[in-house]
Amino acid sequence: MKKGRKRWGIQFVFGAFLSLLPLPLRADTLPTYAADSLIKTIETRYLPWIAFEADLMLQFSTPEGKSGICRGELLYHRLDEKILLKCFNAKGKLLFVFKTNDRQFELYLPGRQALFHGDIFDLADSPDIDFHLNPLDLYRALKPLAVPYEGTEIERWGRDILRLKIHSEKGREKSYLSRELIMNTQGDVSLETYYSFKGEPILVIRRLEYRQIKIPDAAMRNKITFPYRIEIESSSAKKETKLLIQQLRFPDVFTEEEWLYPVAPGTEVIALEPTYQ
Repeated sequence: MKKGRKRWGIQFVFGAFLSLLPLPLRADTLPTYAADSLIKTIETRYLPWIAFEADLMLQFSTPEGKSGICRGELLYHRLDEKILLKCFNAKGKLLFVFKTNDRQFELYLPGRQALFHGDIFDLADSPDIDFHLNPLDLYRALKPLAVPYEGTEIERWGRDILRLKIHSEKGREKSYLSRELIMNTQGDVSLETYYSFKGEPILVIRRLEYRQIKIPDAAMRNKITFPYRIEIESSSAKKETKLLIQQLRFPDVFTEEEWLYPVAPGTEVIALEPTYQ
């Protein structure tokens, strides 16, 4: 009998202790303004910078075991959606230059003495060019796309970690989960998954190793926080690209000359045919 009373007493104390612990917040218990506030937090995270340049390593891999690595130089302007990416091998030889300006692209392959240009969506669907990087995936990886205020659900995923589920319309009657974001309350999105209307994941973006960077500018009051490791996993193409940043700089402006690159004489310029007429 004494043992039973002791056991009951321990259970009672333990149960009382558990009752004092804070319960995790469900989505329906979050404040009504949480969606607007959190979405704005993501947006303001990128306000301190307009463009950046980076020295990085790129790693490419496929399910068949094929892999490659190159040293990259990257320029990115987020307002104009412009990218200039040069990639070199270990001996410093230029392997390719990839340039975009909104929906237009240029892909220079010195080894093939060819320069392709056209629409980024035609590049993604072209059977003639097996380019590892999908331009749209790269846009999505360098910064999260805008999160709509309508159709977004918020769930508590852990301590100071939230999950945003974005639903898009497919037709007038049905909606589907189109995107999912895992973020902290400071606005850093560490994991982003895009889904097809069938519910299948087609793209996974991981942003890791966030660091705070001090900018030598008296007018820049906010520190810039940026991921130094970005992983792009395409489920549809079954390819993975890793961007490992080594040096990162945030210039005020880029000159037009910085977006130019030399093309060897005799290079064939090829306009990519539209995939869909």
